[in-house]
Amino acid sequence: MTDQAISVKDAKLSLGISPLAQLNLTSGPIAPLILRMAIPTSVGYFFTVIYNVVDTYWATKISDEAVAGLGVSFPIYLMMLALAMGLGMGTTVLVSHQVGAKNEAGAGETLVQALLLAGIASLGLVAIGLFLMPSVFALLAPTTEVAQAGLTYFTPIILFNFFFVAMFALNSSLNAVGDTVAFSIVSIATTFLNMALDPLFIYGWGPVPAMGLAGIGWATVVSQALGLVFIFYRVSQTTLWAHMIFRGLRMQWNVIKQILNQGVPSGINMGAISVGFILMLYFVKPHGTPATAGFTAGLRIEQMALLPAFGLNTAMMALVGQNTGAQQLDRVLSSFRQTLSLGLIILTLGGVLIFAFAPQLVSFFGLSGESEEKAVTYLRIVAFEYPALCFISLGGGFMQALKHPRVTMVITIMRLSLMPMIAMPFFATYLGYGFEGVWYGVLFGSFLFAIVTILAVNYVSRKDLGFQAIGFGR
Repeated sequence: MTDQAISVKDAKLSLGISPLAQLNLTSGPIAPLILRMAIPTSVGYFFTVIYNVVDTYWATKISDEAVAGLGVSFPIYLMMLALAMGLGMGTTVLVSHQVGAKNEAGAGETLVQALLLAGIASLGLVAIGLFLMPSVFALLAPTTEVAQAGLTYFTPIILFNFFFVAMFALNSSLNAVGDTVAFSIVSIATTFLNMALDPLFIYGWGPVPAMGLAGIGWATVVSQALGLVFIFYRVSQTTLWAHMIFRGLRMQWNVIKQILNQGVPSGINMGAISVGFILMLYFVKPHGTPATAGFTAGLRIEQMALLPAFGLNTAMMALVGQNTGAQQLDRVLSSFRQTLSLGLIILTLGGVLIFAFAPQLVSFFGLSGESEEKAVTYLRIVAFEYPALCFISLGGGFMQALKHPRVTMVITIMRLSLMPMIAMPFFATYLGYGFEGVWYGVLFGSFLFAIVTILAVNYVSRKDLGFQAIGFGR
C-alpha cells in the first residue's frame, strides 16, 4: 500500500467511514455462498425486469405503437448494456482475482480506472446512439409511427447513459467482494420510484408538464441517477475505498489494457446479442405492429424466467475468480458444478411455468387481441429453450472468470449474429412457419450452441486447470 493510500484510508476512518463486511469466498461451504450471492442478485434483476414491465404497461395506455416503439429501441438499449456490462464484467474479473490474491491496492486502482473509462465510453455512446437511432428504428419498425415512438422514448436515456454505465462499473466491484445486496436495494428502490414517475411524467401534475411517451424515458433517467448515488455510497463502505485515489487522476494504461482485455470481448458478446435482437425484429417486422408489440411484451415476461441465470452467473463468477486467484482449484470445480446443477433445475421449472401460464401472464398488459396472441405464441416456443440457455450462460461466465472471454465472444457471435441469418429465414420462410418460424430458428440455435459451449468449457478447463468441468470425475 502506498503512503498516499494509507493517508487516504486514515482520513476516511477518521470521518467515521468503516469498511463494509465482505465475503471470503475461498473458504466455507460453497452452496450457502452461491445462494447468499445469487438470491439478492436475482431479486435485483427481478425488479429490473419489473421496471421494464411497468414501462411497457404504461406504454400500452398510450397505444400499441408506443409498445412497439419500446421494442424497436431494445437493440440500442442492448448497445448501451453491452458497453456497461463489458466494462462491469472486466472489472469484476480483475477485482475478484486481486481480492483473492490479497491485492486490494490493485483492486482499488482498477476500479478508479474503470470509472474513468465509463465516463469516456458514455460520451462516445451518446454520439453513436444519436447517429444510429433514426436509421435503426426505421429499419426495424413496421410503421413510421412506431419508429418515431422509439425515438421519443429513448432519446433522454441515451443522452444520460452515464448514470447507467457508471452504476455497472461500480457495482461490479461490489459483486467481486461478495456484496450483491446493494444491487437488490437499488433495483427495488428505483422500480418503485419509476412506478410513481411514469404516470407523473406521462400525464403531468402541478409544475410537472405532460411529456407523453417521452416521460417514460425521463423517469428512467431520474431513477437511474439516484441509483448511482446509492451504489457509490455502498462502494465507499468497502475496504476498496481506501485504495481509490482520485487526486491527480490520470489514465493508467497498463490497468486500462487489462480491463479492456477482459471487458471488450464481454462487450462484443452483448453487441452480438443486440445484433441478434435486430435480426429478430427484422424478421418479425413483416407480420405487422401486433407482432412487434406482442414480442416486446412477451420478452418482458421471458426475462423474469431467466432471472436465476443472471444471479447464479454473478455468484459463480465471483467464486471462481477469487478461488482461482487463491489457487484453490477444487473449489473452482465445485463452485461451477453446483451452480450449473442448481441453474438447470430452476430454469427448467421456469420454462414449464411460462408455457403453462403464458395467456394469464400476457393478459396483464391489456394488449389488443392479435398482439396478445403473438405474445403467447412467442412464449410457448421459447419456453423450451431455457435448459440450453443455462449451459450457455453459466458456461460463458465460467470461461470469463478464467480469463478466456474471447472463447465466449466467438460462441456468442456465431449463435446470435450468424446462426439467426440462416435459421430464422429457413424456418420462417423456407419451411413456411411464418411468425412461429422465427422462434423455431432461435430454439434450434440455442440447443446447437449449448453443445458447443459444453465442448468449449471442457477444453478450457482441461487446458488451464487440469480437469473437465462438465462431466464425471474431477
